[in-house]
Formats: sequence, C-alpha cells, structure tokens
Amino acid sequence: MANDELVNRLAGELRPVSRWRAGRELMLLVALAVIEIALFIAAGSMRDDMHSAMHHPSFWWKVGSLGLLAIVGSVTTVASFDPMLSARRRMTLVAGMLGLVLLTGWLVDAMGGPGAPLVHRLDWRHGLDCVSWILALSIPPLTAFAVLARRGAPPRLNASALLVGVASAAWGGFVFAFRCPFDDPLYVAVWFALAGVAITIVARLILPRIARW
Repeated sequence: MANDELVNRLAGELRPVSRWRAGRELMLLVALAVIEIALFIAAGSMRDDMHSAMHHPSFWWKVGSLGLLAIVGSVTTVASFDPMLSARRRMTLVAGMLGLVLLTGWLVDAMGGPGAPLVHRLDWRHGLDCVSWILALSIPPLTAFAVLARRGAPPRLNASALLVGVASAAWGGFVFAFRCPFDDPLYVAVWFALAGVAITIVARLILPRIARW
C-alpha cells in the first residue's frame, strides 16, 4: 500500500473532537459543588452549634482554608489537563498553599492558649467518623475530575492524579466542615489530612489508568 493511500485512509477515520475549554469545565465543577452543598444542607447535616462556632477564629480558619484549597486545587487540577500547561508548577503552588494553611493553623492554635491533653484533642472515635465522611463527600468531585481528565489530555498523568486527590479531598473536607463539631486546628490537621492522603492515593492509583491517551 502506498504511503499516500495509507495516510488518506488513516485521516479518513479521524473524528473531530471538541476544543478543551477550561472555563466551561470549571463552571461544571461549580455547579456540582453547589448541588452537593445544597443537598448536604437540605439533609439537615449542619452542626447544631453553628451560631456559636462562628464566633471562634478556629472555625473560620477551618472553613476558609478548606474552601481556598478546594478552589485553588480545582483550578490547578483542571489546568493540568491541558497539554499546553505545566502540571509541575501547579503542584508547587498547591504544596505552598498546604504549607500556608498549616502555618496559619499553628498560629491560630497558639493564640488559643494551652489546650486539653493530646488524646482528648484528637478524639480518635470522632476522628475516624470524620475521615469516613470526608471520603464519602470526596467521591463526587473525584468522579467529576476523572471524567474531565478523560476529556482532556493531561501530559503528566501522575501529577494530575495527585492534584485530583488534593482537590477532591479539600472539596469533601470543605463540605464536611459545616457538620464537623471540632474546630481544633490540631484535630483538623490530623484527621482531615488523613482523609486527604487516602483519597489522594485512590486518585493516584485510578486516574492514570482511565485517563491515559
């Protein structure tokens, strides 16, 4: 078979694909986030002491940090699906954000004065329940990111998978933050981080297999 004929046959089998639009994908994620939060509130899952909790800096640190991580993580994750952009730089940005969150949490904890003994601050029974809730609430964003990854063309699948895990965990943690009755920065840093590690491992194992192109 002549080269020209082979090229023509291969070209004839091509199908047009839609152009990658990060803005459109982010709007879909915003819609999903609004729906998940609305359903969570409609189910009566808000904490009972919300009014009093809003008077404590630790509550705003928890909610604000997780919300910021969810936003920055989602934007950088979607950007990592674009082959023209660098996922490595976005990983550096997210890592810096995580460090800043932990630093501000330490400052909030230090300003609160001496706390209870470590075993009471961590409260492992509630902590395990916290982890399970965050994992469950991270499934919708994790699924959405996996679908978007298949529609995109991530050049660094492993890096994108790590970003997906962090963004999904931050998203799930942000939603759960309105139910979690614990605002202690140490409690949040340990149990929310543990859930984040777990969902990131899941993303790292699954995403490269389903998004490979």
